[in-house]
Amino acid sequence: MTTSNSPFRFSVRTNRANEVDWHEWGFEPFERARAENKPVALFLTAFWCGFCQRLDETTLSNDEVIALLNAFFIPIRVEDAERPDVDLRYNQDGWPTIAFITPDGDHLFSVNHMAPEPFINVLVRTITAVQSGSAPSAGPIEVERSEVAARAANSDPVEKAPLRAHIVGEIAGILEGLADSIHGGYSDNTGNKYLHAEANDFLLYLYEVSHESVYLDHVTSTLQKMRESRTFDAREGGFFRYSSKPDWREPHPEKLLTDQVTLLRSYLRAYVVTGSSPFRETANELIEYLGTTLTDSATGAFFGCQDYVRPEGLLPRGPSAGPPECYR
Repeated sequence: MTTSNSPFRFSVRTNRANEVDWHEWGFEPFERARAENKPVALFLTAFWCGFCQRLDETTLSNDEVIALLNAFFIPIRVEDAERPDVDLRYNQDGWPTIAFITPDGDHLFSVNHMAPEPFINVLVRTITAVQSGSAPSAGPIEVERSEVAARAANSDPVEKAPLRAHIVGEIAGILEGLADSIHGGYSDNTGNKYLHAEANDFLLYLYEVSHESVYLDHVTSTLQKMRESRTFDAREGGFFRYSSKPDWREPHPEKLLTDQVTLLRSYLRAYVVTGSSPFRETANELIEYLGTTLTDSATGAFFGCQDYVRPEGLLPRGPSAGPPECYR
């Protein structure tokens, strides 16, 4: 069971998620799963994620859910920023993702946030299917320890080959297909609009080497529309992580350090290329935000995010409560 020294992060509001017998990702929980013939329940979370916090406060605080997970599963909890490799492999449409895996590492299925009763039904059906041997598998996803060791022993360090022109062209074509010519940015099948600063940097690179204005035009339009939208917090500074609307007008409250840093690079690069003063002004605003709100004055370290999650009873609420707290 987790203790006060637990390595896991839970919602700062009242919850009982720590009562689940959590394991860290590694060989040990899979070895235990094989020894006890139990499926693994892998919870992928992000500390800034509102749905993850809600899952802690509701579903993972339910008596029956806690009992089922502890009795019939090997629960693993993974923070996306701490194990991006695991997150990349198993994430399904965002956080939280709960992936059910056999003791031998075969992926059964995944779900996202669920209320207690539907999740209890999922757990019971999974237990029944695994015990009867009828659970479908999506294929192996865990490499055996011996295979990893063999690869490491027989492999020689090699230099990374440069990207070939046809690969760069394919990536450019994908971005052009996703580019939103009306609102800027890049569309996806969820309807959400993410910041995707790396895509802007890539298109700026293509403009610098090819001088094709189509690349620069999309980036400058994107950066302008983002700055003029509600996704930029004109009152407190910084960009929200994403918008639920393609025109950037319905932002979600979390702001991540990584987003501010990568966007700062995009705005600075756009200013160098175009000489447009609004890009320089936005860059200065981001520098100010990073140096104040996202900086711990006591240590000089950066906070990982700014969110609107407040520990119960710790901070006042309402219009006079002041800016949201930052959590490392």
